Amino acid sequence: MKEGLAPMGEEYLQLLQEGFDNRWIDVYENQGKRSGAYSWGAYGSHPYVLLNFHGTLNDVFTLAHEMGHSLHSWYSDHSQPFTYAGYKIFVAEVASTCNEALLIRHLLKKASGKEEKAYLLNHFLERLPGDRIQTDHVCRV
Repeated sequence: MKEGLAPMGEEYLQLLQEGFDNRWIDVYENQGKRSGAYSWGAYGSHPYVLLNFHGTLNDVFTLAHEMGHSLHSWYSDHSQPFTYAGYKIFVAEVASTCNEALLIRHLLKKASGKEEKAYLLNHFLERLPGDRIQTDHVCRV
C-alpha cells in the first residue's frame, strides 16, 4: 500500500506511517465493534480508522481508502481554522478514491501476467458499487 501511494509524496507517506506507528488504526475484531470500515475524527486530534483487517486484498484497498479519508481530514484540520475545515461527503470521496486508484495502478504495474492483471482489474471494478457514497460514511465532529 505504501509503495502504491508513493506518488503522493514523502510528507504524505510520513503522515501515513505516523498513523500506522501511533495507533490511528484499529484493525482487530472486538465484541461490540461494528462491521465495515470508517474514518472518524474531531478537529484538534488525529483521525481514527476502524476496520476489521484480515490481510485480504479487499482489506488492503479498504485501508488505503479509509486512510485517504483520514489524511484528508488531517490536512484539512491542520491547514484551516475549525470554521472552514469541514467538507462535503462528495469531496471526501476524492481523497479516498484517489488512494485506491494509485494502489491499483501500482499493483497492475507489478503484476506478473495477464491472469493476475485480470484478477486485479476485476477486483477493483467490483469495489465500485453505484451506491458507494451512501454506504461509505465519514463522521466529523
